[in-house]
Amino acid sequence: MFHLRAVSRCGLCLVSLLLLVPVSASADVVVGYRVDKATHTLRDVSTQIDIWYPSSARQADDIVYGNRVFEGQSVAIDGPIIETDHPVVLLALGGMRASPLHSGWIAASLARAGYVVLVPQPPAIQDAALAPRELYLRPADLRL
Repeated sequence: MFHLRAVSRCGLCLVSLLLLVPVSASADVVVGYRVDKATHTLRDVSTQIDIWYPSSARQADDIVYGNRVFEGQSVAIDGPIIETDHPVVLLALGGMRASPLHSGWIAASLARAGYVVLVPQPPAIQDAALAPRELYLRPADLRL
């Protein structure tokens, strides 16, 4: 159990460092957002992948990932990506019942800093009896 906590703390530290050392940070960078799908052999359905990136769009016309707790993020849906090399972050937040809306604030911040952020959204569990399967299926969702 200690090792899991240490890894979790290291991951949080890494994300904190990424935010402190931006690649091309700019408050006026528009965040692009698009949705893609990925499939793998362990699931019968595809996994949604939300992609956040620095966009060359003139303005963000849409709001995504908003709820009662988290403020929605201004994005340019399917906006053009800024043409340069970008580091990629695979952002996997939450557990088996976590809301996919909880990662918008950090994904948008990383995109504004010049990162391309991939956020896999596991399929919703409709049958509680199948929830224990998520212990091995959720990590498989991260193999993009």
